[in-house]
Amino acid sequence: FFCFLFFFFFQAEDGIRDVERSRGLGDVYKRQVLKSDRTLIELEITNGIISNKDANILGDVLTSNKTLKKLSLSNVQMPFGGTKYINAALETNRTLIQLHLHHSRVDSKGFAALAQALRVNKTLSYLSIGHNEINTENLVNISEALEVNNTLTQLSMAHDNLGNARTDVIGRMLEHNRGLVQLQLGRNQIGSKCIISISEALLVNRTLCRLDVSSNCFSNKSMRLLCKALEENKKLTYLNLNCNNIRAKGIKHIATILGVNRVLNTLILSNNPLKDEGVLMLAEALKTNDALKVLHLANVSAGYDGAVGISEALKVNKTLEYLNVTGNVIGTKGRGVLKLASDIEICF
Repeated sequence: FFCFLFFFFFQAEDGIRDVERSRGLGDVYKRQVLKSDRTLIELEITNGIISNKDANILGDVLTSNKTLKKLSLSNVQMPFGGTKYINAALETNRTLIQLHLHHSRVDSKGFAALAQALRVNKTLSYLSIGHNEINTENLVNISEALEVNNTLTQLSMAHDNLGNARTDVIGRMLEHNRGLVQLQLGRNQIGSKCIISISEALLVNRTLCRLDVSSNCFSNKSMRLLCKALEENKKLTYLNLNCNNIRAKGIKHIATILGVNRVLNTLILSNNPLKDEGVLMLAEALKTNDALKVLHLANVSAGYDGAVGISEALKVNKTLEYLNVTGNVIGTKGRGVLKLASDIEICF
């Protein structure tokens, strides 16, 4: 079984080009390569403008080709006239599993068409629409589509500048969705309103396993509600809270849920100003926690006292397998006490 990966690039005079075999997408299309090639698994098109004509051809490929599993249209620009062909093809396509549209500059009409396709598509399991400017209208359309789509399992909306959009619709979507396993919302400035709605959704959602809300704006209230939800949630195993300005006041809520949550196995708290006070709270929670396997505490302003606290916890904790404490000022003595406390993998 052979897998061929085709890479395309854009030039104004030729359009899309197959570096090895073509002078333009028109030539590829005339030779029916993309439509009939039974070995084509992945297709990547990057850096340029996809005209309506080229998008029409791609839509035709998606309709006819029976082997293509992954399509990446990154760093491209498509007018609505182009996106409608591709999205229309998604309504009938039964083979494509991954669709990457990051940095694609899809407009509102394009997102509306994508949302319509998601309502009926039954095969797509991964969708990346990160690094786009997603406004309220776009977000509402996508979220409402995912309320009924239970096939998509991974959604990435990182770097989408959602801060000014009605992000509460994400929580409503999670309440109704029965398919998403992984949701990435990093670097969106989503704020407390979205976190609160997600927290409420986690009380009823039974499928989401991985949640990335790194580099956003957290209030103490939103941190408290998120942790309260995790006391009852029995599914989430991965939580990324990197770079959210979480301090000791917020960490006490996390420490509380670590004492009762028996599902969460990966927790990322790096780049938050926890200081020794917050780290010591976590250390106490680790003494009784029997689920966490991976803990990231890089650049949390921890000192020697924090290292000692973690080392004492490691002496009794039997489940943690990996600890990241890079970028802290624990010194040689701090590294020493951690090494002596346990033989788990520790990144200094």
